[in-house]
Amino acid sequence: MTVETDADRLSLLSDHGEPATFSPGNVWPNRSSAAATITIIFDSDYVELDTERSSINSNNPLCQCRTIDVVDAVRGSVITRTSTAKDYKIVNVEPDGTGFTLLELEGPR
Repeated sequence: MTVETDADRLSLLSDHGEPATFSPGNVWPNRSSAAATITIIFDSDYVELDTERSSINSNNPLCQCRTIDVVDAVRGSVITRTSTAKDYKIVNVEPDGTGFTLLELEGPR
């Protein structure tokens, strides 16, 4: 059970996050006309996987946002970071049950 309200979650994201545009639906690479400005915390972790034969290096872009802001998010929806104007395709949607959702992203494009 969560203790915070949606306003509390928005306040947390506003303090530590950045604005972005969320375009719902299977619209990649096009943006939906029903786009909305939301607040996200963006992270792009560097991932390195070493095997006996090769090494794979990649960035794993993720963002965290309020679940209420992305209820229509599906694989193929688009997040556009306002600070860079770069589009990221949503490849996985993971609501955590506390009012936040983690979006696994692909891109930028």
